[in-house]
Amino acid sequence: MLEFTRNLINELCRELEENDHAGFGKSITARQSIARIVSVLSQIKSKLKEERFENEYEEIEFFRYHLPKILSLLIYYLDREKLESLLCFRVEKQLEQATNALMTLMDQFFKENFEFMRYWRSGSTERDHLYFLQGENAPEQVYDLLAALIDTAIYRPYSARIAYFLAYERLTMYIQNGYREKPENLDDYLESGPPIKWTSTGAAFCELIYGLDAMGVFNHGAATKQEITAHLSKCFSVKLENPSSTFQRLIYRNKGETSFFDQCSSKVKEFIERLREKSIQKNLRR
Repeated sequence: MLEFTRNLINELCRELEENDHAGFGKSITARQSIARIVSVLSQIKSKLKEERFENEYEEIEFFRYHLPKILSLLIYYLDREKLESLLCFRVEKQLEQATNALMTLMDQFFKENFEFMRYWRSGSTERDHLYFLQGENAPEQVYDLLAALIDTAIYRPYSARIAYFLAYERLTMYIQNGYREKPENLDDYLESGPPIKWTSTGAAFCELIYGLDAMGVFNHGAATKQEITAHLSKCFSVKLENPSSTFQRLIYRNKGETSFFDQCSSKVKEFIERLREKSIQKNLRR
């Protein structure tokens, strides 16, 4: 069952990517993608009727990792199709209203499901049997869209939560990038543009990681310190051997636990003050 599903997902993702490149910005492309995703879900439903999971571990893997990925694609393209229809007809006011309504809905979802998404993103597994096995505890909230679109045999409320989370993360990036999958020429810039390297201390970098994690600024607070460390280290070419040990040393250093953020705050305030002074001087010369 898992191998069958993995192969379907890989083939589906490849087809969707090709469709996006072939018909960029056309709502007809999104509708074609939706039809293809529904077709794949139908194949999975039929396979589940013929073949049972070998054990609970296989069932959990299916509903925790594989099914949410397909469902997230369905959610993503359904919402994207609505936006692209408005985009094609250049109805800017309606597009803005629809975008704002979707962003509000996504923000509300992230807030309501913060604890579960934190659990899921952390890689924890101790409650998986409650979340992903049929007949176990289910959340009070049911996502009617998915429940109506797919058979109950392949519906799990917590799989739906993961699916919405993945889809909403992608939709957020899509909207922020000007209704595109990614900014134009981003790949070219990353390949040929000047490298951005961290030239401050490792301690300052560690303080930055822990501070951003505490503020919950990545993935609406669901990103773990390990994920934040991995991404920022790659972006800024930093090799931090043991962030936890480094942070422990920061706690007991003489010059304060948040020296880096204190300096940042001071520098930003100085910069704002200089801008104010320039503005005052400019007004006096008029």
